[in-house]
Amino acid sequence: MKQEKERKKRNIWYVIGGIAFVAGMFVVMPKLIEKGSEYLYNRNQRPVNPQNDDDWGPEIVKKSTLEDTKDGEI
Repeated sequence: MKQEKERKKRNIWYVIGGIAFVAGMFVVMPKLIEKGSEYLYNRNQRPVNPQNDDDWGPEIVKKSTLEDTKDGEI
């Protein structure tokens, strides 16, 4: 009889602990995922090369400097 009560108490504490753990993960995991993804995203970013930063326009090339290929494309 006494062992059965102790077993029931232990099972109740397992259930309460499991519910508390899941509730805690609902609060903690989104924050952890956000911080981790920001860290990984910022770590993988490469700095922009300042030499190529101002060269966004079209390039004008003289015909004499172009090399033709066999199929006629430039």
